[in-house]
Amino acid sequence: METITLSRIHEDMIELKKEIGQIREMLEEDLEISDYLRQDIEISRKRPRHELISHADVKKEFGC
Repeated sequence: METITLSRIHEDMIELKKEIGQIREMLEEDLEISDYLRQDIEISRKRPRHELISHADVKKEFGC
């Protein structure tokens, strides 16, 4: 079994702080949706409900 030291915990915490900072930057970015994605959204919104597959059916198909 590996011995955990305060030094190792400190290093892990520093690494976590860096990762949280990176995640925060990503979340604060002002992203825009591409025209291609906008078209896909429009197409999917126009699709009739009876053509869609239910969540339960997908779970059955994949054995979940």
